[in-house]
Amino acid sequence: MKDSNFKKCPNCNSFVSIEDRFCRVCGHDFSKDEDYSSEGKTFEDFLLEASKYRSESQIRRNKLTIDDVKSSENNNTNYDKKINNHNQDTTDRLSVSDIESESELLKEQRKKAFEETNNDYYNDNEYYEYEDDEKSSLFKKILFSIVGVALLIGIVFGIKYIKPMFQENLAEKTITAESVKSKFMQSVQSKSSEQMISIVKSSNQSVPFKNKDADEFISELNSNSEYQSTILKWLEDDEAKLKSDKSYKSNNPLKIVKGNDGYKILIDPIKIEIENPKNAKLSLENASEYAFPGKKVLLIESNDLVMRQNYDLSFFSKNDKINWDLVDINKTISDFDVTSGDKNYEIRKTIDDDCLVFVNDKNTGLTTEKFNELGRKNLTEDKDFVRMVAKGKNGLLKSPKQTVGWETWVRLYLKD
Repeated sequence: MKDSNFKKCPNCNSFVSIEDRFCRVCGHDFSKDEDYSSEGKTFEDFLLEASKYRSESQIRRNKLTIDDVKSSENNNTNYDKKINNHNQDTTDRLSVSDIESESELLKEQRKKAFEETNNDYYNDNEYYEYEDDEKSSLFKKILFSIVGVALLIGIVFGIKYIKPMFQENLAEKTITAESVKSKFMQSVQSKSSEQMISIVKSSNQSVPFKNKDADEFISELNSNSEYQSTILKWLEDDEAKLKSDKSYKSNNPLKIVKGNDGYKILIDPIKIEIENPKNAKLSLENASEYAFPGKKVLLIESNDLVMRQNYDLSFFSKNDKINWDLVDINKTISDFDVTSGDKNYEIRKTIDDDCLVFVNDKNTGLTTEKFNELGRKNLTEDKDFVRMVAKGKNGLLKSPKQTVGWETWVRLYLKD
């Protein structure tokens, strides 16, 4: 900038831009000065005023010198005065010249001082701004941390308490006791195990209610209308009581209950108790200690033979235990088909008791009488063998095996 663009601060004597309202060093407000316009004088204006003052002084001195010459009687004295006046004039001119020459130096010094002052001003501002930025950054970090922790606590609290409450209220409106009862009956009528397991859960978490269990339960309900009516009556009673008392808990083995996700049906698994005879082992297929009600398969293992018998496991079973008395070999499931064969073969037994015919130790599901009535059979000479099997007191009885030969009949006897 040029010097004409500076003005002097009356408070700290610093030079600032003529356009500034405030001093950059001390903050002085120029608009509050009485003679605000006079502060617009530049440094050259002050030098010009000083030079003008010197010139006026010189004129006054010259006038005094002329007067002294006229009144002086001593030429030497006058001459000395002229000499003195001349010297003084020279001195004055030199002083003004010195001031003018000095102004250039002062301008450089003042400019340098202004730049240094201005740099210090901006450096100080930058320092304090840096400090402020650091403090502001730290404050923001603390604030963000507090807000983050608060949000985390809010989320955890919401998930743990508010969300279950919301879900429970929503579930009560959408999954009602009446709706689960209706879906249960629909699953039975449509024989849909998928629909049933969506609303029916095991009351014992260690024994889950699976698709196969649902299929067997549905088969049991559809095969016994009386059983189905009793189950439906249980659910209707639970629905009515839950409407008046949401804390009601049913003691039925199949019941409607209220949970956090609405209403659902719980089914109790049945504990299986078995009494094995001396020479046989009984068990339910694909079941261990617990099983759900439904159409099951009873395995009968005795005398190196395996038979499979249909068995209905129900909440209403008269016998709590599975024992040898429940075994009926005439109701067992066949494992070998002897029909549509070419061999004319007959078994002549030595006793009158009903016996089953086994081929290759597989159950044909046929008594000897029904076996003989078939006529031609699916048997291969010198390959297949037959035997008779009967139920004894403590296990299965079987005859010795007889390989099918060229003959058309064979006599068998049971061996205890």
